[in-house]
Formats: sequence, C-alpha cells, structure tokens
Amino acid sequence: MGTEVKLLGRIRKLFESFDAEASGSDLRDLTLNQQLELLISQGSAPYQEIVRAGRAFWVNTAVAVPAVVAIPTTAHMLAIYNTEPDGGRSLIIDWVAAQNVASTAAAGQANVLGLLGQVRETVPVDAALPIKKCNGMGGGIPDAPVRTILTATALPAGTGLQTNWFPVGPSVGKPGAAATPGYGIWSAIQGGMIVPPGRYFAMHVIANVVGETFQGFIGFHVKQLQLG
Repeated sequence: MGTEVKLLGRIRKLFESFDAEASGSDLRDLTLNQQLELLISQGSAPYQEIVRAGRAFWVNTAVAVPAVVAIPTTAHMLAIYNTEPDGGRSLIIDWVAAQNVASTAAAGQANVLGLLGQVRETVPVDAALPIKKCNGMGGGIPDAPVRTILTATALPAGTGLQTNWFPVGPSVGKPGAAATPGYGIWSAIQGGMIVPPGRYFAMHVIANVVGETFQGFIGFHVKQLQLG
C-alpha cells in the first residue's frame, strides 16, 4: 500500500505568531542520514487531501438486492461507468461494501464480488443514483464523470464475463438460524482497481443461501492518470 507523503515548506517570519522557530534562528537545508534516507513525519491521514478537494465520492443502491449463489456474468448489484473520453480521468476504487437488509431463517455466509471491465463499452443509460461527496460538501451534481447502473440493467456481454469477477475481502458468516438482518461487509481496495475511460466497475454479493438481500456501496475518487 502506498502512503501519501506531503512535504511542506515555510517562509520564515511570514506568519510570526504561527512560527514555532525561535526568532533569528538559522535556516537549514534538508539532510540525509548515513543510509541516504530522508526522515519525515506524516502530517495528514491517507486520502485527506483528495477528500478535502472534493474529488472523492460514494454511491449506493436505494433498495436491497438479492445475493447470487453462483459467480454471475452480466448480473450485478451496482455498477458505475466512466464517461470520460480516451486519455481522460480515471476512477480509482477506494472501497466496496454491502449491508444485509433482509435475511433468511438459516445460518449462512456471504462475500462481496467485484468486476472491472477490460474493454471500452457504449455509454449506458444513467440510473441517476445520488453521488455523494466524501467531504460532506454537497449541493448539486458533483463533477464526477460517472453513470450509475442498477441491477435491472445488465452489464454488456463483453464486460459481464465470469472471468472478470473477483472476491473483495473476506467472507462474513451469519451465526444461528434466525431471520435477523444486520450483518455487513466492508472491504478496502485502496486504489488497487482503476476504472479507465469507457469501462465499468461492478459489485455483487455471493451467498450460500437464497434470499439474503443487500444494499451495495462503492467508494471512489477521480484522478487524471497516465495508464500503461
């Protein structure tokens, strides 16, 4: 996992009341230790600056969707599509989650599945799900090149392949046989999946019991990248 590092420079005496250095202190160049390493400390949490600038978002289904009991093809719970032209911004997937809403009277287990499209597809019809900013500064449609797709709209055949699905995080078990909902799955991807222009990212839940239903969630941020 990469760690975000921010190097800060300071102009001495510009804001004297905030300058912790003693008045008249000498300015020093940054130096390396004997192993030619630069020692620094992390001054902010990972993703803080991306979130602060309003480039991080999340989207979720409004209603629960039944889990599948086999690896799907074109079926999905929730999908997003990158509407940027070739060479445009990418969607970097931060996390995926599922929340159980209705459960069956049987012990069970479930796991989140993810899919990353490998070919450019036609722009789909937008389900217009609300896309929320992770910094809490809403107020209109965010500047995110995203269309949302619900389960009623299948993935294109060139994207919805069994070989494109992969597990996301560990499975979660539901102990006992009571029909009590409430367990959930949250998995950090932390940029390990990048959605190029014209591609889909989809998620679903696979369970061992028919009748388990979930709401799906996808967290992502938008960034201009040079893809290899």
